Amino acid sequence: SIRFDGLNPYARWGTEDAVADPSKFQQMAAHFVRNNYFGVMRTRLVDGRTFTRDDHGEEIRRIIVDTVIANKAFPGQSAVGRRLLSRVTTDEAQWYDIVGVVQHQRRITLAEDGTGSIFFPEGHAGPGAAGRWILRTSADPMALVPAVLGADEAKTTISNQSNNRSHCHKVPPLCRALSCRASTCATGATTS
Repeated sequence: SIRFDGLNPYARWGTEDAVADPSKFQQMAAHFVRNNYFGVMRTRLVDGRTFTRDDHGEEIRRIIVDTVIANKAFPGQSAVGRRLLSRVTTDEAQWYDIVGVVQHQRRITLAEDGTGSIFFPEGHAGPGAAGRWILRTSADPMALVPAVLGADEAKTTISNQSNNRSHCHKVPPLCRALSCRASTCATGATTS
C-alpha cells in the first residue's frame, strides 16, 4: 500500500468564496487516479460514486473529494453535485463537479488527518498521469517482482523514447502483464 508513502502533490482548491477573494483558496493533495483505485486501496465510498470511463477526458471536469475536503467546503451538507474551483492542470482556476466523496486516507502520519485530498480521473491530465501503481494479490508478492519491474521498464522505455507521456498508454496494463502469475490482481494508480 502507498497510504504512508509520505508524498502528497499539493494544489489549491476553493469554493464560490474564492472567486471574489483568492485568499480563500486552500491547500489540498491532488491525485490523478484510475477507475479502480478506490477498490484496490479499499477506500470506502461515503457518498455518490467512483469514476467511470465517461469521466476521463481532458475537457471533462469531475472530481472525487475525501471527507476532509467535503466537510471543510460544505459542512453539514452533501458535497455530491456541488462544485469546487481548482488549479491543477491550468494556470487559472477551473470549476470541477463533485461526483463522489470517499473516506480520508492518511498518507503522511497516523497522528493527524493531514491535508484533504481531491482525486481527478487520470484522463483529465492525459494518459500516463497516474504515475504510481498499486497491486493487490493473494499470490506471493515477491513472485510478482520480475513482471512488475519488466512492465515498469517497458513503460519507461516508451516514455523516454518519445519524451511524451501520451505514448505511455500504449503499454499493456500492468494487471494483464501479471495475470499469469497472480490468482487475483487489481491495479490502481495515483500521481507521484
